[in-house]
Amino acid sequence: MKKSVHYFLLFIAIICIGVIYQILLLEKEDYYTVIYNVANGILLSIIFYFIVDLFPQYRRKILGFKLIQMQYSNLLSEIENLLSITKQYYSLEGELKDLTLKEWSYIENKIETDVEEFILKRSKLKNKKCIIKNKISIPGGITSPTTLDKVAQSSLKNIEKYLNSIFLYESYFVEDTKFFMYLTQLRNSNLIELYTSKYTFNKMSNTYKDMYDLQNIYFGLKKYNIHYFESSSIIDTSEKALQYQEDFKSNTLMQNFIDFHSRKAEIYASTSRRVFYRNKKHSRFIADKMDKNFKLQRTLFDSIREVRIKDDLNIIIVNLLQSICLIFKDKNSEKLTFVILKSPIIGLIIKKTKYIRIFNKNFIVLPTSFKLFGRTFNKEDPSIENIGVITQTIDKHFNKEHNLNL
Repeated sequence: MKKSVHYFLLFIAIICIGVIYQILLLEKEDYYTVIYNVANGILLSIIFYFIVDLFPQYRRKILGFKLIQMQYSNLLSEIENLLSITKQYYSLEGELKDLTLKEWSYIENKIETDVEEFILKRSKLKNKKCIIKNKISIPGGITSPTTLDKVAQSSLKNIEKYLNSIFLYESYFVEDTKFFMYLTQLRNSNLIELYTSKYTFNKMSNTYKDMYDLQNIYFGLKKYNIHYFESSSIIDTSEKALQYQEDFKSNTLMQNFIDFHSRKAEIYASTSRRVFYRNKKHSRFIADKMDKNFKLQRTLFDSIREVRIKDDLNIIIVNLLQSICLIFKDKNSEKLTFVILKSPIIGLIIKKTKYIRIFNKNFIVLPTSFKLFGRTFNKEDPSIENIGVITQTIDKHFNKEHNLNL
């Protein structure tokens, strides 16, 4: 409603500008004094309204969206999880957004939702249309054996939790009646009341209507593009997933995990691993983190000529010029080598680590902080998140090199 009023005011302002322009063009301000003054008055009033009332209101709403962004993103993820898995569990045809009440009615009276187990696979990708920019990391995906009832109970409990957090900031967005209406409808949903603890999912005959309402709320909230990641949930029927389910049922997963780490400890005992770094603040910090993860021998160097690539795992922390020299150093070596390129300037362009393989070496660009004209840029870098990405990348390659599979 408010948006329509704003468009109407904008339309009136354009008419007023046109009238004023025509009168000025004809140079007949005296002849059309009343019309000229009224148009000026209306135009100034509209401008005053936009500056004094509308713009601060918009800024306040955007601030509110920033405050709830993480909870809001997780909220949409949990709704998508419940809708997508229910749709696939009952083999409802068509895209989720296109399902009608008629299609949802197919699930009516099909109440055994706590018996059949399946493998739930959830993944998350960046929402490129997100209107609120941030540096929040996207949560990782999960794979786990479960039932539809467990999925519903878990998702609905999380929905309730995230809603409670979001409503702490309702004063920021209460003026947006449609947005507030969607959240209020979700808060009052029968699904939350019935299926967080009282009953097994889909026990009540009207559940299909509640799921249809949930679908409409979900796509209504998605249009705001506040969420910073998109979620995708499926029932995984691949061979790997079925094997995982079998291992889970036979309680062999924990044993596999123990065996994996035993094999890894043996390989660590029989291989050499080294980190080369200069005695600089960022280099020491990165070397400490690498050492903690891979139990490395540490070697300080001043010149690239001092770096000898002869260990089973070599991690070399360098600047841009040194990295160029390393490209052509020991080109024929088959030793697993990672070059971590500390990059203050490139860090202005990229915010995450970048991986590239050149010849026989793996180069990882890592943003770092730096000072310019007394101002600190990329203050948090090298960030814990980016260091974590690097250790995961190195660990993945090391495991592959030594045929270590969980």
